[in-house]
Amino acid sequence: MLPQVNLGVVYARPLELPLFYSLYPGSIHDVTTLTNVITELEILTLSDTLFVLDKGFYSRTNLSKMRDIDHIIPLQVNTKLEHEVVGKYQSEIRTSEYAISCNTNMLYCAADSVTIGEMDYQAYVYLDERRQAEEKEAFLKTIM
Repeated sequence: MLPQVNLGVVYARPLELPLFYSLYPGSIHDVTTLTNVITELEILTLSDTLFVLDKGFYSRTNLSKMRDIDHIIPLQVNTKLEHEVVGKYQSEIRTSEYAISCNTNMLYCAADSVTIGEMDYQAYVYLDERRQAEEKEAFLKTIM
């Protein structure tokens, strides 16, 4: 098995160019990696940052570290909050009210406000019926 690495990329929005990247060993806990990235950005005096993180970084500890940093992070699957948000829109998301166009695909997207710890977030629920059908077909092929 190959060793896992995490990649951190600092991208300059106005220039639309990456400034630098850092590789972090996958064996380091995500909270340590996040702390290191925040420290690097403070040293470089970069402000107006946006962190885009994968679900491995989702924890109350990490979220509290990013209290003053804009960030996008998926909810952990199979949590009470995820079930509440998805369940709220499950029966009604397939309506024109939630339809959006993404490239050549039609998707559905619902937005809702949630509170995690003491922080307020905007949560988005997406449904891609085409992908859902493909995954269902692949699953049925596997069990048959």
